[in-house]
Amino acid sequence: MHAVVSSLAIHHLDDEGKKKLFRDLSSNLVSGGALIIADVVKPACEAGKKIAARDWDDAVYKKSMELLGKPDAYEYFKKLNWNMYADPNPDEEDKPSTLFDQLKWLEEAGLVNIDVFWMKGGHAIFGGYKP
Repeated sequence: MHAVVSSLAIHHLDDEGKKKLFRDLSSNLVSGGALIIADVVKPACEAGKKIAARDWDDAVYKKSMELLGKPDAYEYFKKLNWNMYADPNPDEEDKPSTLFDQLKWLEEAGLVNIDVFWMKGGHAIFGGYKP
């Protein structure tokens, strides 16, 4: 494979599942192949969790106002408790890991030039390349 792109899926795996997936994907990439992940990540501390919660709320509110001219989409987002960083009872299916841990696991899986390409509101785009 030349590339694998994952979006909002890997956070449903536990830590061991993520490690195994990264190893399996890395072993199937050709030299120079890329693994790119866009997903939610677990903040490393409570302060980070509060920042992620605020930033995610702010982004949804701004997009609701931009697209609809009113906060209806944001209010629906809040009603459904979609902000896992603000919800005191997050969905049991969500098992985000810290970004730091996932970057280490990518390295352990044999990838190089591992980097974070974008991050905001508890969401990150990160990945690496097969040497």
